[in-house]
Amino acid sequence: MGDEQGGTPKRPGYQGPTVIALLGIGSLCGVSVGLGVFLGVFADHEFGTTPLFAIVGLVLGLVGAAYGSYTVIRPYLRG
Repeated sequence: MGDEQGGTPKRPGYQGPTVIALLGIGSLCGVSVGLGVFLGVFADHEFGTTPLFAIVGLVLGLVGAAYGSYTVIRPYLRG
């Protein structure tokens, strides 16, 4: 079972990530995507390129969220 702070699992009786780790993943995804879209919309407003930077920001936010989620979940993957 993982410790109370969402750290790496301890193998005997392994049960998966803690609630804290899962909430961290959700927060990470929300902030990454939200920040990417916000900065993209801001850049679109400044440069007059309506959907271009918002889409780029969305894609970069999704990539950042996927990578961050993987780094949080990696200790819990069985291998």
